[in-house]
Amino acid sequence: MELLENNPEREIYFQLIKGRPQKSLKVFFKIVGIEEVPGTDEIFWQLPKLNWETKCRYFEYLTGHKAGDPNKMLSIIEKIIEENFPSRPPFPPPSSRLPYWKRDVLLILKKWIEDFVSSIVWG
Repeated sequence: MELLENNPEREIYFQLIKGRPQKSLKVFFKIVGIEEVPGTDEIFWQLPKLNWETKCRYFEYLTGHKAGDPNKMLSIIEKIIEENFPSRPPFPPPSSRLPYWKRDVLLILKKWIEDFVSSIVWG
C-alpha cells in the first residue's frame, strides 16, 4: 500500500500495490470514509479531507484506544507495531498478528501524528 499525497488538488489517495484489498481493509475504508476512485478496479482509494479529528478517528478504529495526547498516541502505535511485527525474535505466529495493511496504515498515521507534533513545536 502506498500513500499518494503530492498532487495539485491536495487530495490524498491510497494506491494498493498488490491487487485488490482484503475484506477487512474494505471495512476500514468504509468506516472512516475512504472511497474507491471509480474505474480503478479497487486500486486507488481517495481519503476524505484530513484534519486532526479525522486522524483521531483513524487512530481510535485502528488501536481501540481513545485519542488524546499525540505523544501517548505515538507510544500506543509503536507498541502495537512492535508487538505484532517485532524486528527481533521471538516472532508471533502469523495467525496471531494484525494484517499487514493495518501495519502500513499505522505507520502512515504515525507519520501524520509526528508531523502534527512537529508543527506545534516548530510552529
